[in-house]
Amino acid sequence: MTVTATSIPERAARLRADLVDGLRAGARHRAIDLSPAVEDALRTVPRHLFCPPGTDLEAAYADDIVRTQIDETTGRTTSSISAPWLQARMLEQARIEPGMRVLEIGSSGYNAALAAELVGACGQVVTVDIDPAVIAAAQAALEATGYADRVTAVCADAAQHLGQGVFDRIIVTMGVWDFPGPWLEQLAEDGILVAPLRVRHPNECWSTAYRRRGDLLVGSDDLVCGFVDVQGIAAVHPATTTVTVGDDAVTLTAWDPATSLARVPDAFGPDSSVWASSGAVLTGQGMFVGMRTHLACTLPGLAEATAPHRRLAHKARDGETWTTFAHVDGESAAIAAWRTIDDGHELGARGFGPDAHRVAETLASHIADWDRLGRPQRAAHVYRVPRGTTPLDGAVIRLPGGGDLAITLHHDADDI
Repeated sequence: MTVTATSIPERAARLRADLVDGLRAGARHRAIDLSPAVEDALRTVPRHLFCPPGTDLEAAYADDIVRTQIDETTGRTTSSISAPWLQARMLEQARIEPGMRVLEIGSSGYNAALAAELVGACGQVVTVDIDPAVIAAAQAALEATGYADRVTAVCADAAQHLGQGVFDRIIVTMGVWDFPGPWLEQLAEDGILVAPLRVRHPNECWSTAYRRRGDLLVGSDDLVCGFVDVQGIAAVHPATTTVTVGDDAVTLTAWDPATSLARVPDAFGPDSSVWASSGAVLTGQGMFVGMRTHLACTLPGLAEATAPHRRLAHKARDGETWTTFAHVDGESAAIAAWRTIDDGHELGARGFGPDAHRVAETLASHIADWDRLGRPQRAAHVYRVPRGTTPLDGAVIRLPGGGDLAITLHHDADDI
């Protein structure tokens, strides 16, 4: 069957309607209680016109990301249109109202167009991206779809002051390690910053709605998500080392500047592995989210370990590599691992090096602490700006840019 040019808008409208219906029904993720304004925006903005040329209509309206730029050297995605479920949730987090001024950091054009629908004719949206090619594509799509009169596209490093005034809402669509000072300077008092904040580890990323209260950003309505890395002066460049264990290579990556890999040797003996049990048994992978949060908040010498599956799972078959948490101390390291038992997976740690027993016990004890706390799955975030003076409660973490983050773990959303 030949698809004519005149049928494309009709097909796109049907697919767009199916997508929104699926978001409400929870076709792929948990059902989203869409506000009328966000639902209308999703049903109105033609997502396919913001996708790269040649993108299939079904792919444009699937509840998934659309990659718009890939690093040819590493194969990593450096720019994308976020999955609709996540865009919808973040727009709901932002609580955008007609007439507001909105700053979007990280641009595809599509999310800015959605925000333009929400602010209406009297509002204004500024979308900024560090990559000239990304912002040029966004600008072209905004012009083609009629949103350029309400959306200003700017090519700049958003970690610097943009000179565009103060905004009622700021939405960040990249994984960040701290909140640069200019973001706070450009956010109105009582304004909302929605940002995916990474806490000491790239896989510990929460999109949270932060409302400004003086020198604090008080978070609520958090959700676990994934985003491309922030670029420019706000980027964090981790330390990395590869250790040989027998015939296997284990890569350790430290994103937290307080974790030193300088003394980790080039190789651990093939028989140096030591197992320490936490006593915690899991029956499904969903619970790992809460454990990751707990370790990100409490574990000293936090690192990321990428290792062959057999190094992480007792008696596992050889196969692909897995990524997990690690604890590094001097010349020794431990990686979070598990053993399969009749009731599920027994969590623990495998230690290597001269202090293998100690580092394995340290990591296993932190997993056990999470288990004893009732395995909390949620977190409440309160961020204090650099040099802020308001006292913080909970586990306080110093972020790379000098801000302090207090995290309190909870069991469900009603506790936050």
